[in-house]
Amino acid sequence: ILGVLAHISAYRDGGEWLDSLKSYLHGNLAHVAARLNAEFPAIDYRVPEGTYLAWIDLRGLGIDSSERMDALQTLLVEKYRVAIMRGDTYGPEGKGYIRLNVGCPRSKVDQGLDALIGALGELHAR
Repeated sequence: ILGVLAHISAYRDGGEWLDSLKSYLHGNLAHVAARLNAEFPAIDYRVPEGTYLAWIDLRGLGIDSSERMDALQTLLVEKYRVAIMRGDTYGPEGKGYIRLNVGCPRSKVDQGLDALIGALGELHAR
């Protein structure tokens, strides 16, 4: 019964909270775009219209093979202690992409971006 009451309350009274959440998530996505595009213009990341998942195309940086993605993932996990999901985990259409979840506090988004930018810088210099 508590779940039903929570649903009813959310539908009746949750509009302001939902609007605030959507604004915050959009801000996180815009922050991702600003930081990534400033560091790596070839990424040309654009804020999506309807999700809190940033699908980032790394093919412009030459990360378009399993070997290059393996190298990036190894750097992220072993050196930077951050796990960001590879796009090819979700099917062949995701090859060359990574998925960054921005449904979290901005400080966590920045931690992930710091790691990603550092790892991409190292990998791109090779």
